[in-house]
Amino acid sequence: MSVLQAIPTFIMQYFRLPLQTCNEINSILANFWWRSDTANKKKIHWLSWKSLCKQKSEGGLGFRDTQSFNQALLCKQAWKLITEPNNPLSQVYEDRYFPRTSFWAVQLGPKPSYTWRSILSVRDLICKGIEWKLASRSNIRVCGHKWITHTHSKTLITPVQEDFHDITVVDLIDSEIRVWKIDFV
Repeated sequence: MSVLQAIPTFIMQYFRLPLQTCNEINSILANFWWRSDTANKKKIHWLSWKSLCKQKSEGGLGFRDTQSFNQALLCKQAWKLITEPNNPLSQVYEDRYFPRTSFWAVQLGPKPSYTWRSILSVRDLICKGIEWKLASRSNIRVCGHKWITHTHSKTLITPVQEDFHDITVVDLIDSEIRVWKIDFV
């Protein structure tokens, strides 16, 4: 069972598997788990595959749902691009797909590789779980980045002028006394 889950792991790190492929792998795993001794006997699935994939602490068996695992591995690759910009592979992706923008703002351009398309497909999933931390040399944009804490959306929801979109949060703070520039805000 663990072998069948391990075989596609390398591919799943770099490519988003089609939903049908994920469902087929899940089906094979479920059939293996619920197999019967006789070939003609109908198998009874005592629990749904979703229940088997729950954590052991939640009453499941801790099996990996193939689609969720695929997304997790792609998120890991995307996170490496974000957190390790000096990594040679990160530099290749940046030079090829987002030389003048950030990973967060890049649009899927013409003729992207399937690997890049796969990595970019999990960007929104990563955005749900992160929050920017303000620092003195931060390049967090006031508009578009999630930097406001203790709110539901974590983004600026007030209408802003067109020339305000390139302003960073650091531009709003007086760096010497570390307070908001009230006249600017």
